[in-house]
Amino acid sequence: MAIIKRALNIKKIAYQKYVIKASELNKISEKATVESAKENMTLAGATKVNIKADN
Repeated sequence: MAIIKRALNIKKIAYQKYVIKASELNKISEKATVESAKENMTLAGATKVNIKADN
């Protein structure tokens, strides 16, 4: 009984942490989209993008 309760607690903590990280990633992707619009570039969602800038 105690082990099951602990496992449920771990699941809850992991879920909360992942939700927070997912929302942070969403904020980052929105920021990238806004910045890319300024640079006249388009970013596709769920795609790895490497951007190199020449200073």
